[in-house]
Amino acid sequence: MNAGKKKTVIESLGVYLPPHVESARDVVQQCQHPIRYSLEKHTGIRERRKAGETEFAIDIAFKAAKLCLETSKFAASDIDLLVCCNISRYDGPGFQFSFEPSTAIRLRTQLGCRQAICFDVSNACAGMFTAIKVAHALLQSGAVTNALVVSGEYITHLTGTAQKEISDSRDARMACLTLGDAGAAITLEQISGTVAGFAEVDMYTLGGHSDCCVGRATESGAGGAIMLTDSQRIHRVAISQSVRHSADVLARNDWDITKLQHFIMHQTAKGAIDEFTRQFNELQGFAALDDANMIYNIEKRANTATTSHFVALWDHVHSGRINDNEAVCFAAPTIQTFVRTGPTPLDRLGPDLLDVDPDFAEIVRRARLVAATTRLMDLVMDQHVAAGIGNVYKSELLFLRRLDPYSTVGSVSDDAIEQLYREAGKQLRRNVDASQRNPAHRRATTTDGRLFVYDRYRLACRRCGGNVNRNYDDAQGRSTYWCPACQQP
Repeated sequence: MNAGKKKTVIESLGVYLPPHVESARDVVQQCQHPIRYSLEKHTGIRERRKAGETEFAIDIAFKAAKLCLETSKFAASDIDLLVCCNISRYDGPGFQFSFEPSTAIRLRTQLGCRQAICFDVSNACAGMFTAIKVAHALLQSGAVTNALVVSGEYITHLTGTAQKEISDSRDARMACLTLGDAGAAITLEQISGTVAGFAEVDMYTLGGHSDCCVGRATESGAGGAIMLTDSQRIHRVAISQSVRHSADVLARNDWDITKLQHFIMHQTAKGAIDEFTRQFNELQGFAALDDANMIYNIEKRANTATTSHFVALWDHVHSGRINDNEAVCFAAPTIQTFVRTGPTPLDRLGPDLLDVDPDFAEIVRRARLVAATTRLMDLVMDQHVAAGIGNVYKSELLFLRRLDPYSTVGSVSDDAIEQLYREAGKQLRRNVDASQRNPAHRRATTTDGRLFVYDRYRLACRRCGGNVNRNYDDAQGRSTYWCPACQQP
């Protein structure tokens, strides 16, 4: 990312840390099976911040964004682009994981960023840098004049699962004990004629090693989610690759390595940072990195995933170690990359269904521009027509309006289309409110917090008692659920 005459700069930085502090010793002692292991000795982690009682991922993200905007020259209503990039989707008590509406859409409503283009980006622990790279491209193109990048990580719930399951210190779940919770947010803009700003953000993926760190639902009776990590392999691969990559980027930008002022790695363990330092110095042939310029922020924060670099930056700016006009190099090794911004050009998205008063006449007009043979299950997923409907709502909305997903646009009236999208807006706005989340945290459409047809293949229809059907033949190859009896052509 070479900014040329204009550079993308961090205009404001906000970090939120949950108030509850938990020691590394307590983390180990709370394991159900006693293990002989000093977390502090082996990782350098002495304590961490922990959420999960009254605040969760989206709450942490919201608080970080609020703190960022409090010190920004931009008001929430000024923000042009909002990108959310946390790994965690644990947004409420009782394993409430949320996917639709996206975190960015919900934050836009909560923060009041009414004019912002918004979407989520997912790229493991390199999520914030991926979002910065995407935001920079949009800033350079002139599509936006500023951006808010935010992440809220509530990941210590993985620790809770691991404490029930770990049997010894060689267990693949041990890395779960190194996690901490934190939120970070930055506002970005472009400025001409400045030495400040990002000189380059360069990333690549090592997909062949994606099995090094896997998060999934646990298979034990403990319940919840778990992270399985091959720590030795992931450090061996990530560190060696990151050392060479960092050296290449610094050389490409003519940075004088002898005058490196600050270097911030992904904060996973002190040993990993030490090994990066050793390999980097060996490559350079002299001690380019040492305690004077390498940032260690692991002791009191632990590994906070996507936010770790910016928590470290915030801590050391506030401590006075990092000052104005000083250069900082970030190293963010990533093992797997999944970036989804949608297939639609951002400036051609249809009306936002989360707006207070969506333009339904415009939505109907756009619906009539698509081919008359377009099936309704493909229409509602077309973000050109209206923005906000995902795969769960696709099935639920068509059921609520008694529309056959295979019926075509040309076979239904303008009023039927308008009522379909009015129902969509109603359901989306209803489920933005945290109080409306159902226990599984899929978007509830029934009055008692459940879904009518989605993920209910071969179960009884809640309306007529017939069997719910399923197919994978929409335009994107995604699942569609419907009741043939209730949704006749």
